[in-house]
Amino acid sequence: MQPLMHCLEVTLRNAIDYSIRHARLPGAAGHWRTDTNWIFDLPRYIGEKTWIRQNKRYKTDARGQKLMHHGKPVYDRTAWEEDCIRKVSKRIRAAGKAPTAERVISGLDFGFWTNFLTKNYDEPRNRSLLWPQLLPSVFPGYPPSRAGKEIYPYP
Repeated sequence: MQPLMHCLEVTLRNAIDYSIRHARLPGAAGHWRTDTNWIFDLPRYIGEKTWIRQNKRYKTDARGQKLMHHGKPVYDRTAWEEDCIRKVSKRIRAAGKAPTAERVISGLDFGFWTNFLTKNYDEPRNRSLLWPQLLPSVFPGYPPSRAGKEIYPYP
């Protein structure tokens, strides 16, 4: 069973990666990159959408400053996907390698990729996220009659 799950994970991962890099996602412009380094940008964008609305994204000091002394943000709350990418990047650095997009993408587990199938990545109105635009390229056999339905109906 494990080899089958591994093949499914690699196939899903590669299909999502290829589709994001090659599909036209007009709503993504200005929000997150759709080039090779999308893996670092899309989860950050999801974190912004999730926590900025609630005003809980950044930690602030006594003066209300949201940035550390070197200009990097101090995150109070991050999206689960951001944490996954941070952990994988740390593991890659510990192995003495640079955390390139390709290494990070291949280091993420199946749970990370199935999370991309949830409603968090579905935004049909302004089309700034993955679904429904990428359905035909990620899932070529997906029936058009189910185009408005969730792929993975869990939160």
